[in-house]
Amino acid sequence: MLSVILMLSILSCSAKVLATQHELNISPSLTVCTEVTTHSNITQPIIGNVIEQVSIAAQNTGIDLEIVRYPWNRCLNDVKNQKSDGIFALIWTPERDKFLVFPKGTSDGSNQQRIAVTNYYFFENRERPLDISNLKYGIGAPMGYVVREQLQANGLLSPINYSVQEGMIMVGRKKLDAYLVGEDIGTLVVNSLNLQDQVRMKQPPHFVQDLHIAFNKSIYNQHNTLLQRLWEELERMRLTSSESE
Repeated sequence: MLSVILMLSILSCSAKVLATQHELNISPSLTVCTEVTTHSNITQPIIGNVIEQVSIAAQNTGIDLEIVRYPWNRCLNDVKNQKSDGIFALIWTPERDKFLVFPKGTSDGSNQQRIAVTNYYFFENRERPLDISNLKYGIGAPMGYVVREQLQANGLLSPINYSVQEGMIMVGRKKLDAYLVGEDIGTLVVNSLNLQDQVRMKQPPHFVQDLHIAFNKSIYNQHNTLLQRLWEELERMRLTSSESE
């Protein structure tokens, strides 16, 4: 009887090892979505360096990754409805945690894995600096962004929904008090529209947040070992990049 139990135990362990080896040896094909912005008749990735980072990390991890680029709200809806497997670069929120898996510890800030840290700024008119206590038109922010929800909750959001491009133009015309968005996309749009003489970032940053790549729960359950390795590789690359600067 003891020998039978021992044999069953060995077989069970072997099956687990084989399952892990099977996952590591097969390159899954995954689709992840990131945001684009349209400005000056040009469509560009918002965070080109991070896109390259994610692509290289996937190759190093053995994942066949397709990156698609859509407006942010579509990216969120597609991953929520399992039309895409993952999404980047996004902030953790309790609502997103319901349908996405983030690196362990993200929810309480103890995580050691992220793809970037970004500063969110109010972009204001140089001649009409932002005065939150005396808003005339409100503050804009992109659809689907956490900062938009914060503005709305505090009664600061503009009643008109402006894209980043439209918002920066309106700030330049003094028809919007400010536009709140990440430093990378905000600077990209201001420069592309040649608004540097009218629009600037209000110092200091409104807040600083970790950005992540996250996956829908179904795909994570299928490839959790590989996706954990992907997060670890992204953090290794981020730290290496920081050390070389």
